[in-house]
Amino acid sequence: MLKSIGIGAELFHKLIENDCYYVDKTPFIKTIFKENKADVMLITRPRRFGKTLTMSTFYDFLSLDPENPGDVSRQEKWFKDTKIFEDKEFCREYMGKFPVIFISLKAVSGNDFAGAYEQFGSIVFNMYNSFRYLADSSKLSDTELRSFKDVADNEDFICDIRNKNKMKNSLSNLLMFLYKHHGVKPVLLIDEYDVPIAKAAHNDYYREMIDIISQFLGNALKTNLYLGRAVLTGCLRAAKESIFTGLNNLKICSVLDTGKDDISQGIGFTEKETGEVLSYYGLTDYYEDVRNNYDGYYFGSNHMYCPWDVMSFCDDNYKKVGVENKTITADNYWINTSGNDVIEEFMGFIEPEDVDKMQDLMDGKSITTEVRTSLCYGDLKEHDITDFWTLLLYTGYLTFDPQSRS
Repeated sequence: MLKSIGIGAELFHKLIENDCYYVDKTPFIKTIFKENKADVMLITRPRRFGKTLTMSTFYDFLSLDPENPGDVSRQEKWFKDTKIFEDKEFCREYMGKFPVIFISLKAVSGNDFAGAYEQFGSIVFNMYNSFRYLADSSKLSDTELRSFKDVADNEDFICDIRNKNKMKNSLSNLLMFLYKHHGVKPVLLIDEYDVPIAKAAHNDYYREMIDIISQFLGNALKTNLYLGRAVLTGCLRAAKESIFTGLNNLKICSVLDTGKDDISQGIGFTEKETGEVLSYYGLTDYYEDVRNNYDGYYFGSNHMYCPWDVMSFCDDNYKKVGVENKTITADNYWINTSGNDVIEEFMGFIEPEDVDKMQDLMDGKSITTEVRTSLCYGDLKEHDITDFWTLLLYTGYLTFDPQSRS
């Protein structure tokens, strides 16, 4: 019996427990946490490429059980059939050994700053309560315990704008609390770190959000003696947003950065992996249809496929194989998977020569244009056409020819 397809599943352990098909990307854990030496890593990829699933895989593998430190039975159950489990030495050193903070900021999307701040506060409140055991820690001072309980005991407190300084320090404080309790430097995983900035830029509260998030992240990431490793994901690198200013040990892996193949191939499907998925579901004869519809992404010099498209195609069609009067089709699964507000706003500022370029792209041709790798969300209001093409590239509407870069 074929494994089911977990469309939209973003948690590694749920995929495994539900016996869903999983393209084994677990060697990426070792790539990021042992072979990569940067304290902080930012990985930018287009939407629907499996960023959240990747972060969940990191969390499920690395996270210790606070009630039974040293017990890795959960990890053994989840990872026993994966490639990383074959590396016994790495598993002994890393599996279930760290306190891990794992948060996603993609829900911080209010139409005004007050609404966004409240959503941000709820994330911080839930983050603290995921480590509720710290409230009884004998390793924390009375002052530290009060600081922890201020946030963990009262959601209204942290969601109140008058306590924004508490918000700004909440992440760095939690890292310190975890280190003091466990004696192990925590791992920090932040998914979709740039969503609050993007929403703020579009809804005209950019400066207020930057004031909060730059210190929320900056205080945690810059010269923090209590931080082990940090990995962030998003669509843009946002280099000018003041978030990463002064962060000297930051490694960025964007769609344009060549880096190492094992990093560039860590998120998304390679050609080989795509072929294996199609073979498993009896759809090898339709590889050309898949290639023609879902092919074309390059990360560095690596040719990659969008997992959402490939798995959605299989889910729609594998039961039709060999069935009379059943047509196998390659539909467009990606286009409506998130909002396009910023891109739609740009459309009113496109000049005639850029319309011609757009038509060339629609006709399957290529265009030559500048890409601003340090694109800042705050710059988007200027409606510079260079920013438009850059935005389309980083969000997955366009790809680049690795042979023509200069």
